[in-house]
Amino acid sequence: MFGISYAAWPSRLETSSSMARITVEDCIRNVPNRFHLVQMTAIRTKQLKKGARALATGEGNKEVVTALREIALGYIKPDYPEENPEG
Repeated sequence: MFGISYAAWPSRLETSSSMARITVEDCIRNVPNRFHLVQMTAIRTKQLKKGARALATGEGNKEVVTALREIALGYIKPDYPEENPEG
């Protein structure tokens, strides 16, 4: 199982003017596995719905759009477990 890790807290929050529309292709650059992208988005969306502070802001965006935007901007990254070469 994997989780998500957070990049360094941005010194300034991104606004919707920097990225007008979010696409899957924007997110795949940071998370090449689409299944992991869906899982990460679901985890982060639930966190935002429970009141977590958004790392990327946008006026009137739903939580899922904010989660995808954070992933596309690189603020949320996959937290793959370290592979053990011995076994």
